[in-house]
Amino acid sequence: NAGAGSWDVAANWLQNRYTGGQVNYYEFDGSPGVGADMGGSLRLENLTVGTVPNPTITSESRIIIAPTGGGADVAGPGANRTIRSLQVGDGVGVNKLTLAAGRILTVTELVDLRANSQLDVAGGLKTPTLNTAGTLGLASGASGTITTLNVTGGATSVAAGATASIITLNVSGGSAGINAGSVLTGNVSGAGALSFGGTMTTLNVTGGSANVIGGGTVTTGNVSGTGALAVGGSMTTLNLSAGSATVASGGKVATANVSGSGMLSVAGEIGVLRATGGQITAAGGVVDVGNVTTAALVNAGANQLTVRSGMTLPDLTITTTAPFRLGGTLVGASPADPRNIVLMGGVVSMKQDPYTSGLVGYWNFDQGGGSLLAANAVPGGVAGVLTNMTGNEWTAANIPGRAGLGSALRFDGMNDMVIMGALGFTGTAPRTIAGWAKWDGSVAGGQWTQLFGFTPETTTSGHFFDMEVDNSSPRRYTLHFYGQDNRERNVDLDTWHYWTASFDPNAPDGQRWKLYCDGQLVLQGNPTVTMNIQDFFRVGGRPEQGGYLRGMVDEVRVYNRMLTDAEVLQLYQYDGTIPTLNLPETRLVVQGTSTAAIGASGTARFGALEVGSGVVTLAGPAEVVFNSLKTIGSGGVSGRVSRIQGNVEWGAGSTLQVVAGTMRFELPGGSTVTAGSNAKVVVGTGASLELAGAVAALTGSGNYVAVENNSTAPGLVVEAGIPQSVGKITGTGVTTIQSGATLSASAVTQSTVNIGAGGKLVLRGGATAEPLAMGLGGGSDFAPAQVPEPSTIALLGMAGLAAAGWLWRRRRG
Repeated sequence: NAGAGSWDVAANWLQNRYTGGQVNYYEFDGSPGVGADMGGSLRLENLTVGTVPNPTITSESRIIIAPTGGGADVAGPGANRTIRSLQVGDGVGVNKLTLAAGRILTVTELVDLRANSQLDVAGGLKTPTLNTAGTLGLASGASGTITTLNVTGGATSVAAGATASIITLNVSGGSAGINAGSVLTGNVSGAGALSFGGTMTTLNVTGGSANVIGGGTVTTGNVSGTGALAVGGSMTTLNLSAGSATVASGGKVATANVSGSGMLSVAGEIGVLRATGGQITAAGGVVDVGNVTTAALVNAGANQLTVRSGMTLPDLTITTTAPFRLGGTLVGASPADPRNIVLMGGVVSMKQDPYTSGLVGYWNFDQGGGSLLAANAVPGGVAGVLTNMTGNEWTAANIPGRAGLGSALRFDGMNDMVIMGALGFTGTAPRTIAGWAKWDGSVAGGQWTQLFGFTPETTTSGHFFDMEVDNSSPRRYTLHFYGQDNRERNVDLDTWHYWTASFDPNAPDGQRWKLYCDGQLVLQGNPTVTMNIQDFFRVGGRPEQGGYLRGMVDEVRVYNRMLTDAEVLQLYQYDGTIPTLNLPETRLVVQGTSTAAIGASGTARFGALEVGSGVVTLAGPAEVVFNSLKTIGSGGVSGRVSRIQGNVEWGAGSTLQVVAGTMRFELPGGSTVTAGSNAKVVVGTGASLELAGAVAALTGSGNYVAVENNSTAPGLVVEAGIPQSVGKITGTGVTTIQSGATLSASAVTQSTVNIGAGGKLVLRGGATAEPLAMGLGGGSDFAPAQVPEPSTIALLGMAGLAAAGWLWRRRRG
C-alpha cells in the first residue's frame, strides 16, 4: 500500500517480501498485517534494499517481529530510539531480537515477548510494561527500567553486573533469575519460579517458588497460599501464614512471624521467632525464640527445634545446642498440656529478662560467628544490620564485673555502623536509650563521634537524640540534640561506661531530659531547641560528620518511656544473670539426658516437671521450683535445689532418680498425690531427698513409693510436720528423721537411720506384698544405729524386730 520511494507510513502496516535476500517485516502505528512465509534478518534502521530508502521510525511506531514460521534474527537500533510498542514472536515461531550495547530502546506503551522467542538486552531497555512468555535476558552491563514486568512463561534472567530497576515484578509462570538490581514489589504465584539476588522491598509469594539467594536482600517477605520461599540471603521480616519457608544455611532473617498453616524450616539464622500457629523445624540453625504462642508438631530429629501446640513464653529467650521441643501432646498427658518445653538431649539455655516494661529494642550483640544481623531480643523488634562490616567484629566484651554479658561489637572508626532504622517513635515521644560504650580514640578527620542513638542524615536542630563524643579539645561525652549539647565529662580512653539518656516532654518532675553515667544521674534539664527527634536509630556512626566510632559497644536498649533512677541503676548493675525465671504455666518435660541452663540467679519457677526418660541437669545458681511433678518412665533430676510445691503423680513402675543436689517436697495443703504400684525414688551418692510440707508426698491411691537411698548426705530427710509415708527404704545411705518428725515405711533395710528427739519410725503392718522388716546396720558394735530418747520405733500388725547381733537400749548417766 505504499508507493515506490514512499516509506513514511502514518498508519496501517507495511510488509515487504524479498526472495533470495534480506526479508523485512514491520508494522507502523496501525493494525497488524497478515504475515507471509518470511525469514531471514531484520534491522530496525540502516536498511538498504535496492533503491528503497529507509523507513521512518518515530515515537508512534509499533514494531512486530513475527514472520510466519519464525526465523527472524533482528539486530536493534544503531542509535537510541523511542517507539510506541514492540512485539517479538507470535507464540509459535522462533524469533530473536538483540538490543546492542551502548544503545537504549525506549518503548512507551508495551513490550510483548511471546513464547518460543527471545529478547537479548546488552544495551538498555525502558518501558512501562513488559510481558514475557519467552526468553528475556539482561546481560552484565545492560540496563533495564521497567515499571511492570510480567513473567508468564519461558525464562527471564538479569545477570550480575546488570542495572535493573523494576517497580513491580509478577512471576506467574516460567522462571525468573534476577541476580542484580532493585525491585519495589515482587509477586510470585501459580507455577512461577523466582531466584532473586538484588534488593527488594516487598516479596509476596502466594504460589510457585521464590529463592532469595546469597547477596539478595528483602525487607519484607509474605508467604501464603501454596507459596514456597527459601532465604539464603537476608530478610528483615518474614510473615508466613500458609505454604512453606526455609531459612537456608547462611540465610538470615531478623524477625519471623509464623501463623495459620505455615511451615518454617530453619538451617540458617533467625533473630526473633514468633509463632501463633504453623509448624517450625530447625535443623542446625540458630533460633532465638520469643513469645511463641501456638504451633503444630513437625518432628524431632537430630539437631532440630520443633515448636508445637499452644506454647506461651512471654519475654523468654531460648537457645539450644541440641534437640528440644516447645509444646505438644505428651505421652500419658490427659488432657494434653499445650505449654511444654520438651528436653531431648544436649543443652537448652533459658533466661527471662525482667527489665522489659516499655522495651522496644534490646541488642545484646551476643550473636558472633560471622553474623551480619544484630538480633533484637524484643519479640517482633527490629534487628540491626551490620553495615560496612564483615561479621568478624564480634569480640568478648570484657567489661569489668560483667563477665556474663558475653560478646560486644568492635568498630574500626572508618565506616562501620549498625543500622536499626525506624523504631516507631514520633518526634516528641518519650524514650530512653542505654548501652555500654568504650572509646578508643577517633580516626583523623572524624568528629562528633556517635556511640548510639537516634541519628538521622539531616543536620537540623532538635532532630537528634544520641550519645556522642564531641569535637572539643579535650574531647567530651555529650548527649546530643543538634543545636544543643549536654556535655558531661572528658573522654577516658579504653574505659567502659554505661550511658543512659531519657526524654519525656511531660516528665512529672519537669526535667524533660536526663543523662546517667554508670547508673548515676549526672545531668538533667529542658531542651533549649525544639525537639522533633527523627526516627532513625543506629550504633557506631554519624556519616554526615564522618563521626565513626573506633571502640566497642554492647547491650544497647531502647524504651518507649523515661526510666526511673532505680531502673537505670538496675540496668547498670545487670551482669548477664537474671534474678528470676517465671514460667508458672510451662511444663518442663524430660525425654532424654539434657541440661537445662537456667539463666536466673535467684529462683526459677515452672508449672510442672515431667520425667519420662534420661536425666535433666538443672544448671545454674537458681533454686528451681515446680508447681507439680509427674513421673512416667525412668528418668532423673540433677541440680542444686529443686522444689516440688504442688500436685504429684507417680506413674506405675516409674523411677525418679535424684542424681545430685536436693529435691525437696514441700506440698501445701490441698495438694493431691496419686501413686501407681511399684513406683520408686533412687537417691544417688551425695544427693538428698527432703520430705516436708502439709501433704505426704510419697503415698497416694493406696500405694506407697519406695526409696532407694544410697547417699550419706543424708539421703532421705524427714522434717517435722505432717507424718510422711513411703514404701520400702533400701540402700547404703543414711536416713534422718528430725526431731518431732514421723516416717512410716513398710520395710527398712538402710545402713543408718538417725531419729531425732521425739521422732518416730513406724513399720506399717497389713501389706502382704511388702513384708515388714527392719535392718539398721551400724559400722560395728560400738557404732550402732542411734535411736535417741525419747524416740519411738513402732511395730504394727505382724511386724517384728529381729536382732542378728546385739539389740541395745543404752541410757546415758
